[in-house]
Amino acid sequence: ILTVQAKGYAPDLKHFTVHKPMKPLEFRLEPGRTIRGRIVDSAGHPVAGAFVAADTWRGHRSLEWRVDTDAEGRFEWNDAPADEVLFDMGKQDYMSVRNYGMSPSEQEYEITMPDVLKVHGKVVDAETGELIPEFNLLSGIDWGEDRPVSWQRRNINTYTQGHYETRFTYPYPAHLIRIEAEDYKPGISRAIGSDEGEVTIDFALEKGMGPTG
Repeated sequence: ILTVQAKGYAPDLKHFTVHKPMKPLEFRLEPGRTIRGRIVDSAGHPVAGAFVAADTWRGHRSLEWRVDTDAEGRFEWNDAPADEVLFDMGKQDYMSVRNYGMSPSEQEYEITMPDVLKVHGKVVDAETGELIPEFNLLSGIDWGEDRPVSWQRRNINTYTQGHYETRFTYPYPAHLIRIEAEDYKPGISRAIGSDEGEVTIDFALEKGMGPTG
């Protein structure tokens, strides 16, 4: 797969198999097209400084284009291809937007960037109701469709004093939280949607231990 980009022109992409003998590849670039858009928050206010990046085009992730939105939340790409490109967009403290399809048009796209997902709560002993002084929190991805949960064990966070707060910025199908504490059975939250904003989920852990032998 070879992708060619040049300023002022639309990109082109070719699939080919290297063999011998092989004729030279020829690319005939068409004039660049324009994709323009504006990113706003959930209240309709412009989001300045959000990145917008080309991700997938014609089934491949070979395009190189990225820009930040201006003070009005706007962006413009004047060297775009004629067909659809999937874009990623994001900014700190917002839920990112992934695989958003846009094609050249006279109209301006308006994309809403949701608020970051915040989940907080307390962790207590189910029998006594007392706060558990130290525990670990794992985030998980619930893919649905009977697929197994992907627990992110590389990103374990330890909390003290019985309370936690965590944030999610990637719009997975659903998020899960797993709480683990010594001498207790783990607790697992319900599936949390990426668009829920701010959520309180408390855990009451039962006493227990792992296998012995």
